[in-house]
Amino acid sequence: MRIALLGTRGIPAHYGGFETFAEELSTRLALVGHSVAVYCRERPPESPWRGVELRYLPTIRHKYFDTLAHTLLSTFHLLFHRCDVALYCNAANAIFTAVPRLAGMPVVLNVDGIERKRKKWNRLAKGWYAISERLATFLPTEVVTDAQAIADYYLEHYRKATHFIPYGAEVGKTETQCTPRSLGLDPGRYFLYVSRMEPENHALETRQAFENIKTVLAAAGSSLEHVAKCTVFLSNIADFAAMNAVYTTYFPNDPPARSTVAGSGLALGARVEIECIAAA
Repeated sequence: MRIALLGTRGIPAHYGGFETFAEELSTRLALVGHSVAVYCRERPPESPWRGVELRYLPTIRHKYFDTLAHTLLSTFHLLFHRCDVALYCNAANAIFTAVPRLAGMPVVLNVDGIERKRKKWNRLAKGWYAISERLATFLPTEVVTDAQAIADYYLEHYRKATHFIPYGAEVGKTETQCTPRSLGLDPGRYFLYVSRMEPENHALETRQAFENIKTVLAAAGSSLEHVAKCTVFLSNIADFAAMNAVYTTYFPNDPPARSTVAGSGLALGARVEIECIAAA
Protein backbone atom coordinates (compact mmCIF):
# COMPACT_ATOMS: atom_id res chain seq x y z
CA MET A 1 0.00 0.00 0.00
CA ARG A 2 1.20 3.52 -0.82
CA ILE A 3 0.83 5.80 2.21
CA ALA A 4 1.62 9.52 2.50
CA LEU A 5 1.93 11.45 5.76
CA LEU A 6 1.41 15.22 5.73
CA GLY A 7 1.10 18.06 8.23
CA THR A 8 4.11 17.49 10.50
CA ARG A 9 7.59 19.02 10.47
CA GLY A 10 8.83 15.73 9.11
CA ILE A 11 11.33 13.11 10.17
CA PRO A 12 13.77 12.28 11.68
CA ALA A 13 11.87 13.59 14.71
CA HIS A 14 13.53 16.55 16.43
CA TYR A 15 10.60 18.56 17.75
CA GLY A 16 7.35 17.27 19.20
CA GLY A 17 4.74 14.56 19.49
CA PHE A 18 3.49 14.64 15.92
CA GLU A 19 7.01 14.21 14.57
CA THR A 20 7.71 11.30 16.91
CA PHE A 21 4.40 9.78 15.87
CA ALA A 22 5.28 10.25 12.19
CA GLU A 23 8.68 8.60 12.62
CA GLU A 24 7.46 5.65 14.66
CA LEU A 25 4.45 4.96 12.43
CA SER A 26 6.12 5.45 9.06
CA THR A 27 9.18 3.32 9.80
CA ARG A 28 7.05 0.51 11.20
CA LEU A 29 4.77 0.56 8.15
CA ALA A 30 7.83 0.44 5.92
CA LEU A 31 9.16 -2.56 7.83
CA VAL A 32 6.05 -4.59 7.01
CA GLY A 33 6.29 -3.81 3.30
CA HIS A 34 4.27 -0.63 2.72
CA SER A 35 5.53 2.22 0.54
CA VAL A 36 5.55 5.26 2.84
CA ALA A 37 6.34 8.91 2.10
CA VAL A 38 6.61 11.66 4.73
CA TYR A 39 6.54 15.35 3.77
CA CYS A 40 9.28 17.35 5.53
CA ARG A 41 9.97 21.05 6.17
CA GLU A 42 13.70 20.53 6.70
CA ARG A 43 15.90 19.09 3.98
CA PRO A 44 16.56 15.47 5.06
CA PRO A 45 20.11 14.13 5.32
CA GLU A 46 19.15 11.20 3.11
CA SER A 47 16.16 9.63 1.41
CA PRO A 48 14.95 7.00 1.72
CA TRP A 49 15.60 7.00 5.47
CA ARG A 50 14.93 3.78 7.38
CA GLY A 51 12.85 2.63 4.43
CA VAL A 52 10.73 5.81 4.25
CA GLU A 53 10.76 8.29 1.36
CA LEU A 54 11.30 11.83 2.67
CA ARG A 55 9.77 14.54 0.49
CA TYR A 56 11.22 17.97 1.26
CA LEU A 57 9.20 21.05 0.32
CA PRO A 58 9.78 24.69 1.35
CA THR A 59 7.53 26.61 3.73
CA ILE A 60 6.97 30.07 5.23
CA ARG A 61 8.96 30.31 8.47
CA HIS A 62 6.32 31.97 10.62
CA LYS A 63 4.48 30.85 13.74
CA TYR A 64 1.06 31.26 12.14
CA PHE A 65 1.82 30.24 8.54
CA ASP A 66 4.44 27.50 8.78
CA THR A 67 2.06 24.53 9.10
CA LEU A 68 -0.60 25.81 6.70
CA ALA A 69 1.81 26.88 3.95
CA HIS A 70 3.72 23.61 3.99
CA THR A 71 0.61 21.43 4.12
CA LEU A 72 -0.96 23.36 1.24
CA LEU A 73 2.12 22.83 -0.91
CA SER A 74 2.35 19.18 0.17
CA THR A 75 -1.27 18.65 -0.80
CA PHE A 76 -0.72 19.97 -4.33
CA HIS A 77 2.40 17.80 -4.65
CA LEU A 78 0.37 14.79 -3.52
CA LEU A 79 -2.06 15.24 -6.40
CA PHE A 80 0.77 14.44 -8.83
CA HIS A 81 2.21 11.65 -6.64
CA ARG A 82 -0.90 9.73 -5.74
CA CYS A 83 -1.16 7.33 -2.85
CA ASP A 84 -3.64 4.74 -1.61
CA VAL A 85 -4.29 6.63 1.64
CA ALA A 86 -3.18 10.01 2.99
CA LEU A 87 -2.73 10.69 6.69
CA TYR A 88 -2.89 14.32 7.78
CA CYS A 89 -1.85 15.53 11.21
CA ASN A 90 -3.18 18.61 13.05
CA ALA A 91 -6.79 19.79 12.99
CA ALA A 92 -5.64 23.10 11.45
CA ASN A 93 -5.03 21.15 8.23
CA ALA A 94 -8.61 19.88 8.01
CA ILE A 95 -9.47 22.12 5.07
CA PHE A 96 -6.75 20.52 2.92
CA THR A 97 -8.10 16.99 3.41
CA ALA A 98 -10.91 17.74 0.97
CA VAL A 99 -8.49 18.04 -1.97
CA PRO A 100 -7.09 14.49 -2.10
CA ARG A 101 -10.48 13.10 -1.14
CA LEU A 102 -12.08 14.80 -4.14
CA ALA A 103 -9.29 13.29 -6.21
CA GLY A 104 -10.36 9.83 -5.07
CA MET A 105 -7.84 9.23 -2.29
CA PRO A 106 -9.04 8.14 1.18
CA VAL A 107 -7.91 10.61 3.86
CA VAL A 108 -7.40 10.18 7.60
CA LEU A 109 -6.99 13.19 9.92
CA ASN A 110 -5.35 13.01 13.35
CA VAL A 111 -6.79 16.09 15.10
CA ASP A 112 -4.56 16.18 18.22
CA GLY A 113 -5.79 18.45 21.06
CA ILE A 114 -8.20 21.37 21.32
CA GLU A 115 -5.78 23.99 20.05
CA ARG A 116 -8.30 26.83 19.94
CA LYS A 117 -8.20 26.97 23.74
CA ARG A 118 -4.43 27.28 24.04
CA LYS A 119 -3.14 30.65 25.22
CA LYS A 120 -0.23 30.72 22.77
CA TRP A 121 -2.56 31.51 19.83
CA ASN A 122 -4.04 34.90 18.98
CA ARG A 123 -7.71 35.43 18.15
CA LEU A 124 -7.25 34.80 14.44
CA ALA A 125 -5.48 31.50 15.03
CA LYS A 126 -8.06 30.41 17.60
CA GLY A 127 -10.80 31.25 15.12
CA TRP A 128 -9.08 29.16 12.43
CA TYR A 129 -8.85 26.21 14.82
CA ALA A 130 -12.53 26.59 15.75
CA ILE A 131 -13.52 26.45 12.07
CA SER A 132 -11.11 23.56 11.46
CA GLU A 133 -12.66 21.52 14.25
CA ARG A 134 -15.99 21.59 12.46
CA LEU A 135 -14.42 20.93 9.05
CA ALA A 136 -12.68 17.91 10.57
CA THR A 137 -16.04 16.30 11.21
CA PHE A 138 -16.94 15.90 7.52
CA LEU A 139 -14.05 16.68 5.14
CA PRO A 140 -11.69 13.74 5.83
CA THR A 141 -12.76 10.15 5.30
CA GLU A 142 -11.97 9.21 8.91
CA VAL A 143 -10.87 11.08 12.04
CA VAL A 144 -8.38 9.79 14.62
CA THR A 145 -8.02 11.01 18.21
CA ASP A 146 -5.14 10.06 20.48
CA ALA A 147 -6.80 10.84 23.83
CA GLN A 148 -10.15 9.66 25.17
CA ALA A 149 -10.97 13.18 26.34
CA ILE A 150 -10.59 14.46 22.77
CA ALA A 151 -12.73 11.63 21.41
CA ASP A 152 -15.41 12.52 23.99
CA TYR A 153 -15.14 16.19 23.05
CA TYR A 154 -15.82 15.58 19.34
CA LEU A 155 -18.67 13.24 20.16
CA GLU A 156 -20.28 15.67 22.60
CA HIS A 157 -19.81 18.90 20.65
CA TYR A 158 -20.14 17.69 17.06
CA ARG A 159 -21.75 14.25 17.40
CA LYS A 160 -18.74 12.93 15.55
CA ALA A 161 -17.52 9.45 16.42
CA THR A 162 -13.76 9.20 15.98
CA HIS A 163 -11.25 6.36 16.09
CA PHE A 164 -9.47 6.53 19.45
CA ILE A 165 -5.89 5.26 19.01
CA PRO A 166 -3.63 6.12 21.98
CA TYR A 167 0.09 6.51 21.50
CA GLY A 168 2.41 3.73 22.57
CA ALA A 169 5.93 3.92 23.94
CA GLU A 170 9.02 1.81 24.20
CA VAL A 171 9.13 0.66 27.83
CA GLY A 172 11.38 -1.50 29.94
CA LYS A 173 13.48 -1.33 33.07
CA THR A 174 17.10 -0.32 32.78
CA GLU A 175 19.88 -2.40 34.30
CA THR A 176 21.21 0.42 36.46
CA GLN A 177 19.85 2.79 39.12
CA CYS A 178 22.79 5.19 38.87
CA THR A 179 20.92 7.96 37.05
CA PRO A 180 18.06 8.47 39.57
CA ARG A 181 20.45 8.15 42.51
CA SER A 182 22.77 10.76 40.99
CA LEU A 183 19.80 13.14 41.01
CA GLY A 184 19.01 12.40 44.66
CA LEU A 185 16.02 10.20 43.79
CA ASP A 186 15.14 6.85 45.33
CA PRO A 187 14.26 4.21 42.69
CA GLY A 188 10.53 3.52 42.68
CA ARG A 189 9.75 6.64 44.74
CA TYR A 190 9.60 9.32 42.07
CA PHE A 191 7.66 9.99 38.89
CA LEU A 192 8.74 11.42 35.58
CA TYR A 193 6.34 13.76 33.80
CA VAL A 194 7.21 14.84 30.26
CA SER A 195 5.35 17.50 28.31
CA ARG A 196 5.94 20.67 26.35
CA MET A 197 6.09 23.78 28.56
CA GLU A 198 2.57 24.94 27.80
CA PRO A 199 0.34 26.73 30.35
CA GLU A 200 -2.36 24.15 29.61
CA ASN A 201 -0.28 21.19 30.84
CA HIS A 202 -1.33 21.25 34.49
CA ALA A 203 1.28 19.01 36.06
CA LEU A 204 2.34 21.60 38.64
CA GLU A 205 -1.21 22.55 39.62
CA THR A 206 -2.18 18.89 40.07
CA ARG A 207 0.88 18.21 42.20
CA GLN A 208 0.29 21.31 44.31
CA ALA A 209 -3.32 20.26 44.90
CA PHE A 210 -2.29 16.82 46.14
CA GLU A 211 0.49 18.18 48.33
CA ASN A 212 -2.08 20.50 49.95
CA ILE A 213 -4.46 17.56 50.41
CA LYS A 214 -1.71 15.48 52.02
CA THR A 215 -1.02 18.31 54.48
CA VAL A 216 -4.69 18.65 55.41
CA LEU A 217 -5.13 14.89 55.80
CA ALA A 218 -2.01 14.61 57.97
CA ALA A 219 -3.30 17.37 60.25
CA ALA A 220 -6.52 15.36 60.65
CA GLY A 221 -4.62 12.16 61.43
CA SER A 222 -5.27 10.57 58.02
CA SER A 223 -3.46 10.07 54.71
CA LEU A 224 -4.02 9.44 51.00
CA GLU A 225 -4.22 5.72 51.73
CA HIS A 226 -7.53 6.37 53.50
CA VAL A 227 -9.10 8.37 50.65
CA ALA A 228 -12.36 6.77 49.51
CA LYS A 229 -13.48 9.21 46.82
CA CYS A 230 -11.96 12.02 44.73
CA THR A 231 -13.66 14.58 42.54
CA VAL A 232 -11.46 16.43 40.05
CA PHE A 233 -12.63 19.73 38.57
CA LEU A 234 -10.92 20.93 35.37
CA SER A 235 -11.38 24.27 33.67
CA ASN A 236 -10.86 22.39 30.39
CA ILE A 237 -11.67 18.67 30.06
CA ALA A 238 -9.09 18.41 27.27
CA ASP A 239 -6.44 18.64 29.99
CA PHE A 240 -7.53 15.32 31.49
CA ALA A 241 -4.56 13.34 30.18
CA ALA A 242 -1.98 15.79 31.55
CA MET A 243 -3.72 15.88 34.93
CA ASN A 244 -4.14 12.11 35.02
CA ALA A 245 -0.43 11.51 34.42
CA VAL A 246 0.28 13.13 37.79
CA TYR A 247 -2.89 11.96 39.55
CA THR A 248 -2.09 8.27 39.11
CA THR A 249 1.30 8.66 40.81
CA TYR A 250 -0.47 9.48 44.08
CA PHE A 251 -2.62 6.37 43.88
CA PRO A 252 -0.38 3.71 42.26
CA ASN A 253 -2.29 0.82 43.85
CA ASP A 254 -5.98 0.37 44.60
CA PRO A 255 -7.05 3.93 43.68
CA PRO A 256 -10.22 5.43 45.19
CA ALA A 257 -13.39 6.10 43.24
CA ARG A 258 -13.07 9.19 41.10
CA SER A 259 -15.24 11.62 39.16
CA THR A 260 -13.87 14.22 36.75
CA VAL A 261 -15.94 17.30 35.98
CA ALA A 262 -15.29 20.15 33.55
CA GLY A 263 -16.48 23.58 34.59
CA SER A 264 -15.61 27.24 34.17
CA GLY A 265 -15.13 29.71 36.98
CA LEU A 266 -13.08 27.65 39.42
CA ALA A 267 -12.16 29.56 42.58
CA LEU A 268 -9.33 32.12 42.28
CA GLY A 269 -8.88 31.33 38.58
CA ALA A 270 -7.67 27.80 39.29
CA ARG A 271 -7.40 25.36 36.41
CA VAL A 272 -7.40 22.22 38.55
CA GLU A 273 -9.33 21.63 41.77
CA ILE A 274 -9.41 18.31 43.63
CA GLU A 275 -11.82 17.33 46.39
CA CYS A 276 -11.20 14.19 48.46
CA ILE A 277 -13.23 12.26 51.04
CA ALA A 278 -11.13 10.25 53.47
CA ALA A 279 -11.57 8.34 56.72
CA ALA A 280 -9.83 9.70 59.81
